[in-house]
Amino acid sequence: MNIVEWLRTPRQLSVPVVNVPISKLPCPANDTHMPTIIEGDSLSVMRNMADESFDAVITDPPYGMNYKSATKSAVANDERPYIWWLLDAYRVVKQGGCLISFCNTRTAETWRVAIECAGFKVTSQGVWDRGIHGMGDCKKAMAPRHDVIWMATKGKFKFPGKRLTSVLRHQREPSASTLHPTRKPVGLMREIIESVVPACGTLLDPFAGSGSTGEAAMQSGRRATLIEMVPDYVAEIRQRTAA
Repeated sequence: MNIVEWLRTPRQLSVPVVNVPISKLPCPANDTHMPTIIEGDSLSVMRNMADESFDAVITDPPYGMNYKSATKSAVANDERPYIWWLLDAYRVVKQGGCLISFCNTRTAETWRVAIECAGFKVTSQGVWDRGIHGMGDCKKAMAPRHDVIWMATKGKFKFPGKRLTSVLRHQREPSASTLHPTRKPVGLMREIIESVVPACGTLLDPFAGSGSTGEAAMQSGRRATLIEMVPDYVAEIRQRTAA
């Protein structure tokens, strides 16, 4: 099966479809918005979202690497690159909007092809310099210290904020100190959000994990919709955002 067939292959949905209202009310630039938090499978939730609802989709999906943290925590659906949500991501992003998606070096090319097959135009590859390296294969591979970030656009995109650089440096939190094994720093997510989402704009994170995107959106005055299927992570998101 080639990448296009793989991307378009439907999966068994595990939860009912959920209606998701998207607020379109104006807001002061310095306002703080509680995120909309949805517990469920991102595939089923996104399929019932209205077209062109969000200024950006910003997310850290399962890369396809069978990741296990130092505490043996695993990422759900991480057996292979989890790409099936991309078609709906393209549909729900507004014209002139963008996608920011993390991945790793081994699966980066698969993700680039899948993102473009979904309709986006890949414009940049960036890296998150985590400051500290992971283990990897100690005998035959460099010690991994960065994640890849793909930026892709829909229509005529223009940075509403400060232009991102291709290297974003934010210290990674040790996985042993967090519930989620691949938690992203709030500072990293805020830098991205303030660059690509207009003030008071809307963003979607289909794989919210521990809620760093939602917390960063609140701090920057953007409206976030967060989807997460693991109940323990949903509880952590609610605690972090006081929603």
